[in-house]
Amino acid sequence: MSAHQGGTDTASATVLVRFRDNEILEGEVSQLDFNDTDIVLTPPPRSCNNKSAIIPLAAIKTVLIERRDFRAAPDAVSLRKVAIRFWDGDVLKGFIEAEPVRHRNAMTMQLISPGLDEVDVYGLPYTAVKGVFFVKAWDGRPPVYTRETGHWTLTRSEAPLLDLLGEIRSLTSLRTRGEITLAEFERRRREVLDRI
Repeated sequence: MSAHQGGTDTASATVLVRFRDNEILEGEVSQLDFNDTDIVLTPPPRSCNNKSAIIPLAAIKTVLIERRDFRAAPDAVSLRKVAIRFWDGDVLKGFIEAEPVRHRNAMTMQLISPGLDEVDVYGLPYTAVKGVFFVKAWDGRPPVYTRETGHWTLTRSEAPLLDLLGEIRSLTSLRTRGEITLAEFERRRREVLDRI
């Protein structure tokens, strides 16, 4: 995928379009503007019978604008878990650092993979998205009692290091607001660091 950050009013870029019926089409767009109601895509020569296509955003589920390796050290203060839920029941999970950029007909966002190894820049038409949910854990189901073992199953943390760093962020917020003393902050912070 070509390098692109914002997802609107951009010069030529190679994108991967996933339609709402999950058909995939790769091609080049001369201009990608999510304030328009459609995109014009030119598939690579000899890849299919199509020379070009005008694709309404209402027919698109996602537009993958860019994919690159995630090489930065994770910043637990700015990373937030997100679950993007689509009308067809699919869920796209990852981390985001910045709010999605909203355009007239779609939003764009840089989604860091749950494994913290890739960043995908997506264009998400509003017609396909049910909602973008900022979550505490990937699996929001409550614990379940297993009669055979006599134990409760707990939700498994997808990124335990980020959860611990998030605890430090919460402690810092409590200290900043004056809800805990400096001594209490240092003690609890030390406990979290010991678990790392």
